[in-house]
Order: sequence, then structure tokens, then C-alpha cells
Amino acid sequence: MSQAIVTALALMTLWSGLIWLVARTLPDRLAAWPRIWLCLIAVCLLPVPLGATLPQETVTTITVMAKLPDIATLPIQSNIGESDSGWLFPALFSIYAAIAALMIFRLLFAHSHYWRIAARHRQPVIETSIPVAPVATPWPFRAIILPAGFGSPQRDFLLAHERRHLARFDPEVTLALEAICALLWINLPLKALVGGWRLSAELAVDADILEHSTPQQRKDYAGLLINQLSRIRERAVPCPSAALTLSEERSAKMRVMNILNRAPRAGKPALGLIVAAGLALSATGTAVAAALTGAAPAAELDQKYLTPVVSPKIGYPADCITADLDYPLAEQVVVSIDIRADGSVSDARIVRSSIPCMNTTVLGFAEQFEFLPLENGSDAMRSDYVFAVELDLDEYPAG
Repeated sequence: MSQAIVTALALMTLWSGLIWLVARTLPDRLAAWPRIWLCLIAVCLLPVPLGATLPQETVTTITVMAKLPDIATLPIQSNIGESDSGWLFPALFSIYAAIAALMIFRLLFAHSHYWRIAARHRQPVIETSIPVAPVATPWPFRAIILPAGFGSPQRDFLLAHERRHLARFDPEVTLALEAICALLWINLPLKALVGGWRLSAELAVDADILEHSTPQQRKDYAGLLINQLSRIRERAVPCPSAALTLSEERSAKMRVMNILNRAPRAGKPALGLIVAAGLALSATGTAVAAALTGAAPAAELDQKYLTPVVSPKIGYPADCITADLDYPLAEQVVVSIDIRADGSVSDARIVRSSIPCMNTTVLGFAEQFEFLPLENGSDAMRSDYVFAVELDLDEYPAG
């Protein structure tokens, strides 16, 4: 399972990189709409479960009870000098999971600073002397937190901005997206797409609250943002905020120029077209993942033609069991075979194996299978049929 997860993460990162390149080609008028970025993020995530589950779902498992020789007659073998890389993927996954847990902890810790303030005051709008950025906090403590000291109209601008975020449920969406980025921390393109969504959400809110404003009001609002840029020098806050930080300098310039220039807003892109494009891209990602993992279905046939009608017994060679039983009690050998139209088998080959000393025995075992012949008389072969031979060694003789 750990190998499948590592493979899925690698495929997802490559696919997200391609989607990020697509996002870079978006014109500014489309990049300012959050729903487009959400669709691109969904396109990155939808094919991910396929990479982790499809190889197992499309591989038939045949469990056999191995006939074991008396353990007392087994020769003693030495494993000194043998290389075993079976630890690699579990180790990589363990490291990855530990870092993901740390990232999730840091995210929740950053939110807890604002949640504590909201929980202590229990008001929809909280003004505090604590040096914090103006934010809209997500569930379960939905509130607007403003630093004290702002007078009208600056306070009105900040309140309108954060209220719009709450109405759009941007705090909850932000938390969910940041949590996904923490879990998939190795996927930098996905993080960049989430950053694009956060910027587009701010641009959309700016445009909403300034839609009927005067040039002077726009200038005042831009001045407020620049003032926040000089006052708050922390890293980007985890919640939606009108404030600009130094780490978002490029985004700050874009927001300020957008406010001052009052660029005309294009009509909202059709949701149906966005969803259709997203589904098309997701289908492409699914096809790519299936091709790279070799997880495509073996044939468009009734299951009865892919179930062996004759399955021979398998023996367990004595030289596969060492004196200290290095192998676990359940081993699996994945085999690919070609099935002729008459149901006989040819060209058995090993796809992967966790117990190499069984490979020859399993190949001979697979070549003795018999399947139902095709009823339509076709000469076509059911080629590349992949299945797993699972060896159940729980009940070997105690000797």
C-alpha cells in the first residue's frame, strides 16, 4: 500500500505541474474569478484516488494454500550480503506522513491564535489591541477580528471586505484548501494554485465592495491596503484578510493597480463550461494515471471469461523458507499472462514479486490455468491479463 501511495503522490505532483502551466496561460480577466481556480484545484485532486487504488482494483487476486515440506528438512540459508529494498517505500511514506502531520499542526496552531480571540469575545465583530491582521475566521468561531485604532471610513472598508469573505464562505474554503496543501505538502504546483485562488478571492471581494465607488474612495482604499502592508510584516495569515504582507508583494501590487485603475469586470464565466472543462481535464488525468501505472482493465469481457475454470495446485519449494523465516506469512506475486481464444495460457511473466524465490514456481503454476473459450469464435487473445497469486503461509507444518 505504501508503494501505491508514493506512486500516486508522484503522479499527482506531475499532473498538478501540468495544470499549473495551464493556469499560467489564463488571461487576467479570467484569473480574477475564484471558481476557475477551484475547478483547476479539483482537476488536480480528482485523479489522485485512481493512482492509489486502481492498480489493486484491476488486479484479480488468487489465494492458494502452499503445500509446505516438513520444516525440519529445510536447508539453512544465509542472507548475509543480500540486498532487500522492501523497507524503502514504507520508510519514505513514514517520513512523508510525519512531515504532513507537522504541517497540519502548524496550520491549526496558526488558526488557534485567531480562534482563541473569537472564542473569548463571542461577538461577530471584535476589535482588539493585540497586533493582528484584520481577518475573517472560519467555523467553528466565525467572526471578524480587526486591530483597534481604525476610524471611519477605513474601518468601514475593512468591515465590508471581511463581511464579504464570510458571506462567500471564503474562510472555510481557505482552511480546507490549506489543509489539503499540508497533507500534500510535496505538491508545490498545487500550493501555487491555492495561492492563485486566494489572490482571486481577494480581487473578487475588492471588486464587489468598490463596484459603485468614487475615484477618491478607491484611492482611500488603496491607501489603506498600503498602510496595512507597512504595519503587518508577518508571513501571510491563514485566514482571508484585507491586509497585505511582504510575502505577497507581487499580489499586493496587482491588487492596488486593480483598485486604482478600476479595470472593467468581465461577465462571470459560465459555470457549466468551467465544469465541463474540468471534467475533461480530470478524464485526461485519469487516462494518464492508468497508462503510467498499467492499471487499465485487461479486456472488455464478461468476468466468466477471466476466471480460471481449472486452477492447479501449487507447491512451495524448500529453498524459499530460511531457518529464521525472513519472509512474512503472506506473500504476493503479480503475474501477467496472455489467454488464447481457446482458453489456454501463454507467455506468463512476472510483473512484481515480494518473494523472488517463488517466481519460477508461480510461472509454472500460472501456465497450467485453463479459462473458458470465447463463444464467438474470435481468434483475438485476451492479452496482458494481470492477477496476483497470494500465498497464505499461516498453516505451514510446525515440524
